[in-house]
Amino acid sequence: MNMASKDMNKDQLQALARDLRKTPPHSPRETLGGFVIAARMLDKARADLLGINGEYNFIRAVSAPIFGNLPDSTQ
Repeated sequence: MNMASKDMNKDQLQALARDLRKTPPHSPRETLGGFVIAARMLDKARADLLGINGEYNFIRAVSAPIFGNLPDSTQ
């Protein structure tokens, strides 16, 4: 089951999500709430939940240590 349909309003998520098939995520140097890379991780996470992540993957070397072992959203 897709986590977007289970835990949140999909319309709200779509309004916030950046389509990474057409536009790259925010720069890893850009800050959000004082945290570097946070804006980029949110871009990638939202796009991953909606299946519009293109070549960008949410769980990678930078994101994994921060979030640990998250459940696979495609199951």
